[in-house]
Amino acid sequence: INSDLFVVENKKGQWGILSLQNEKPLVEFGKYRYLWGFDDGLCLFDVETPNTSTFSNRGILNSRGEEIVRPYTYTNIYSFYGKRQKTIRVELDNKVIRINKRILPPF
Repeated sequence: INSDLFVVENKKGQWGILSLQNEKPLVEFGKYRYLWGFDDGLCLFDVETPNTSTFSNRGILNSRGEEIVRPYTYTNIYSFYGKRQKTIRVELDNKVIRINKRILPPF
């Protein structure tokens, strides 16, 4: 659990990640269009994609702010924040599957 990491929206409507251990943001404000909170050391993010209504622009960050699942890897990555599940629901080629959080790269 990452109790020292906080997903924050600033006054400009930009999202970033702050850590109690660093003065600099872990993820700069505005780098991602939207950030969900951390769940089991993972954070779902959304990148800006002009003129699209798909969810393929989502990816997953680890607790170091590294992209461990890049945008456009899956057709959709469903929100897992606050659900305390061992798996993440994703969609690929019109099939919904679940991936185990523990098989993702280290976080």
